[in-house]
Amino acid sequence: MTTGGRCAGKIVVVTGGARGQGAAEVEDLAREGASVYAVDLLDEEGRALADRLTEEGYDVAYGHLDVTDPADWEALAAELSARHGRVDALINNAGVASRGRLPYVDLDVWHRTFEINVTGPLLGIQALVPLMTQGGSIVNICSVAAISGHVAAPYTASKWALRGLTRTASLELGPKGIRVNAVMP
Repeated sequence: MTTGGRCAGKIVVVTGGARGQGAAEVEDLAREGASVYAVDLLDEEGRALADRLTEEGYDVAYGHLDVTDPADWEALAAELSARHGRVDALINNAGVASRGRLPYVDLDVWHRTFEINVTGPLLGIQALVPLMTQGGSIVNICSVAAISGHVAAPYTASKWALRGLTRTASLELGPKGIRVNAVMP
């Protein structure tokens, strides 16, 4: 168990935190001393991760959250406010990799991809920035598709949009002491 670390005392929210890259982020942050809230739709996997890390002595909680639902974000913000009075960081990791060539893209797939990959981070920013009164950090997990482009039209377009949202948020929130970056794995 790490009692110190680079994130000691920080309150961090990770969306899509139940498995894969998100779960790795949750574990790394916990091992660096953060109090981590892993949120996801995958309740069984999320609870198992939180339980395992808690048993190892880390401060990890899991909560059900649909990133596209403003009410879920409001409930999370209320819980974090009541328990900690603040949030130090938001990692917008939740996302979907939808495929489809432009002439054949299913419009429902297009909308759902944008809801999760772009609207989700927007809602997270709107809900949690008021709890970053002492400054903070927002990391949007983007993609190299937001630089180079790919033939997966819904995914690529959504990641370009997330890159734009990140830039705008950086310009607007920077003066408030909130750093906003995109990571493009």
